[in-house]
Amino acid sequence: MLDTDAGRLSGPEPGAAAVRPSTVRRLILIVVVLAGCAGGATTPVSPELTEPYGCGHGFYLGSPDQTVGLFIRSNLDMIEGASASGTFQLPDDEWTSELTYGMDLFANWCDDVIEPGEPEPLIGQTWSVEGVLQVISLPPNGQCGPARARLQQAMATSPDGERIDLGELDLVNDSWGCFAG
Repeated sequence: MLDTDAGRLSGPEPGAAAVRPSTVRRLILIVVVLAGCAGGATTPVSPELTEPYGCGHGFYLGSPDQTVGLFIRSNLDMIEGASASGTFQLPDDEWTSELTYGMDLFANWCDDVIEPGEPEPLIGQTWSVEGVLQVISLPPNGQCGPARARLQQAMATSPDGERIDLGELDLVNDSWGCFAG
């Protein structure tokens, strides 16, 4: 603010609430999501999912700007000898599959130390995903290593019933079974 008596800039008024950058980001995300919902009848566009993210027991693909993410997670306890290999019709009890819209969806991915000021994922909307998941290869049980899968006939459905054809996607997790820390 400009202090007219002194002719210089000064800080906020005493007692004024400070707005954190994360709050501003959340408000922007809410406005973007609401604007998209209020836009009327449009044909949803299949997102550009080109960036693989490894770690954990699942397959993860994101858009280059981290505003869209495909999350396919195994619900099996890998330590007890269960196998996630095979072909699965999603949705399936053994797998969780979602398409998520938001901001910084892969910020601090597979990182257990979040430093002050680092972005954190902000989720705007989650769509269900169906399709045929073919798990091609996994590392030996209990080990960390590369995994490959293919998602075919994939469709994402929004909470209000809009559908997007995701087509066929090759999935890679070069760090299957690896975790932060």
